[in-house]
Amino acid sequence: MPPTVTQETTNVLIDHRIQHLEKVVQDLLNERDKALRWGILTLGTAVLAMGTLIFKFIMQHIKI
Repeated sequence: MPPTVTQETTNVLIDHRIQHLEKVVQDLLNERDKALRWGILTLGTAVLAMGTLIFKFIMQHIKI
């Protein structure tokens, strides 16, 4: 016969699982924020590089 699980045991297990899930969600949010920062930095760098390239290209053709 399987052992019976009391309501108190069930509550403790549920609380533990909720805490674990909250930690997982917080970790996912932190990873999302890091990825967003890196994406913004990468995009900004690409825009600046492209702007510099376009500016130099235009300046070379103006000096002719």
